[in-house]
Amino acid sequence: MPLHRLSRLFGHLLVEQPTFLQDSSRVFGALGRRFVEAIGRAAPGVPTATAWWRLYFTVGALAHTLQNAEPLRRIYELARDVTGWPT
Repeated sequence: MPLHRLSRLFGHLLVEQPTFLQDSSRVFGALGRRFVEAIGRAAPGVPTATAWWRLYFTVGALAHTLQNAEPLRRIYELARDVTGWPT
């Protein structure tokens, strides 16, 4: 499967929440706890609830990026052409 199709599939799974993923706390809970523990070690002053919210929004940003990789690439190319950013 080409990478762009796999990225879109992953994005759709995260955004649309099919039935088999609706109990995601059971599937991803342990992984989420590991990430929150790592955030706690990297930034000891961050409250646990804040670390969970940061993880939540990071996953949302990842899902958005994966689902919209092609439009984002076109936006980048347009901005690069206009601004002269390096490729």
